[in-house]
Amino acid sequence: MRKFVLAAVAASLLLALAGCGEETAMSLSDYRDRASAVHGRVMGSLEEDRQELCQVDPGDYYALVELQEILRQSVRTLNSAYKEALEMNTPPQVEELHKELFQFYSYLEGELGEMSSAIAFFQVILPMLTDTQNLATPATPEDAEVSRIKAVTEEDVATMHSYVKRLKGMDPPRELLPYQDNIVAFFRSIEEAVAGVERAVTPEDTTAFQKFRGEFPDLLKRVRVLRYEIAAYLFLFCRRIEVFLDSGRELEARIGTI
Repeated sequence: MRKFVLAAVAASLLLALAGCGEETAMSLSDYRDRASAVHGRVMGSLEEDRQELCQVDPGDYYALVELQEILRQSVRTLNSAYKEALEMNTPPQVEELHKELFQFYSYLEGELGEMSSAIAFFQVILPMLTDTQNLATPATPEDAEVSRIKAVTEEDVATMHSYVKRLKGMDPPRELLPYQDNIVAFFRSIEEAVAGVERAVTPEDTTAFQKFRGEFPDLLKRVRVLRYEIAAYLFLFCRRIEVFLDSGRELEARIGTI
C-alpha cells in the first residue's frame, strides 16, 4: 500500500509537468492513438514477463539469469513509457486517466525492480544449495584417517563461513528478509556442526564424524525445502504479473473508449 501511495504522489507531480514537450493540447483521437501505442508496449512487455515467470525452472541458474534480464528490459520499457507520456499535452477530458496511467507505470517499475532484485538474490543462493548437497565431509568414507577428516571438515567450515558472510552482506527486497535469515541460519548451523566434528575427532574416536554422516540426509531435506521456497516466491511473482495484466487491460479498455 505504501508503494502505491508513493506512486500516486509521483504520478501527480509528473502530471503537473506533463505536456512540456507540446504547446497545445492533443485532440482526443491523437491522445487515444499515442496512449494506446505506449500502453501496448507496456502490456506486451508484461505478457513476456508472465510467460517467463510462470514457466521458469526455479532450479535452473541460467534460466534465472535470462529471466532477470527480461525483467530489466521491462523496467526500461516502463521508463520509455514514462518519458513519452510526460511529453503528451493531454486534453482536459483525459487528465484523470492519464494520471492513472502514470500511477500504474510507477507502481509497476517498483514491483518489477524488486522482482529483479529477488531473482538476483536467488542466483547467488542456488549454487550454494548445490554445493551444500555435495559437502566433502559426508562424502568422505567412514573409515577415513583422522587427518583426512580434519582436512575436509576445515574445507567445509570455510565454505559455509563464506556463504554466511556473503548472504549477510546482501540487501534483498524486504519480503525476502525472513528467507535470508533462514538460509543464513541454515548455513551457520552446518558450519558449527562441521566445526564440532573437526574439534571432536581423534585417532581413537570418530563418533562425531560418523554421527554427522548419519544426519546428513536430514540436512538434504532442508535443502529441498529451501529450493521449494524459491519456487514458491517465483510462483507468487507470476501471479502478481497476472494481476498487473488485469489492471493493465482495464486501462487499455478505457483508452480504447476515448
